[in-house]
Amino acid sequence: MDLYLLGAGFSSDAGVPTMKNFIAAVEQTKETLADKTVWEVLDRAVGYAAETGTQNIEDLLAAAINKPVFFDLIWAFGMTINQCSRKFLDICRTGGDVGWYQDFARLLANTDARVLTFNYDLILEDVLWWRTGLGEDYSLSFTESYCRPCHTAKAGAVPIYKLHGSISWLRCLSCSYSANRYRHILADAYHQQPCPLCQKPLIPLIIPPTFHKASVLARPLTPLWQQADRLLARATRIIIGGLSFAQRDADIRARFISGIKNNLSLEEVVIINRDEKRCAAIGELLPPAVPWRAVSGFPQFCRETQNRDGPFFA
Repeated sequence: MDLYLLGAGFSSDAGVPTMKNFIAAVEQTKETLADKTVWEVLDRAVGYAAETGTQNIEDLLAAAINKPVFFDLIWAFGMTINQCSRKFLDICRTGGDVGWYQDFARLLANTDARVLTFNYDLILEDVLWWRTGLGEDYSLSFTESYCRPCHTAKAGAVPIYKLHGSISWLRCLSCSYSANRYRHILADAYHQQPCPLCQKPLIPLIIPPTFHKASVLARPLTPLWQQADRLLARATRIIIGGLSFAQRDADIRARFISGIKNNLSLEEVVIINRDEKRCAAIGELLPPAVPWRAVSGFPQFCRETQNRDGPFFA
């Protein structure tokens, strides 16, 4: 079984902004959202960033835990990712060029693969559906689930474990009502869609990288983390892409090391990263007996796989 670990680098080529300069994207989102009633929440997020002196949304979310502005940041984050990735959806559904993402989707469709992702966007789900006809299996139960109108006709589903939540997931903090709404309009949800059970506000189920600091939000995702531990322990090949295991990812790094240390089936680890030093640093986290190799980017990885397993790319 192939197990993919995907980080922010996976989505950056599709136009999703990086975490380091995210507030600039929030400001651009305000310019493009016609509904001026949601500008207020975006302004509060931008204002907090100015007070804190950073554009890094991960730093801002971590710093804002237990402050009212935390949920403003969550909404601003979700709206911005939704707005940016909608452009990619338009390309997908109209048959436009999505580059190496199409090859990657076909790779997943034709192999025994599982995906652990720390991304909140729907880039992977979009390209899978529009280019292979496959849906996604989140392995998480929801009180309600609204998917694509044609989703019931899907030929199958790729298991995708979104360990930090998704812009398509909403949750009520008062009664634990949860919803999976594919491409729901976050701006509308902010004002017009309270919890159907208790009428309290719904919020995007999105958590900061240091998930233990947002335990109220992280608790619903506990089953996904437990399944991730089991998958790390039995994968035969692990492919790490767009993930650096940097200092801010200390929790993820520790979980990864713990998960693979007793894996007796692991044959290879592939590290997809253009930074050779980062590849070497990730390689040092692995048990000495586990072979690993570096690949310079997803396009190269897809080309190598196509050369090896060409028929299913036809």
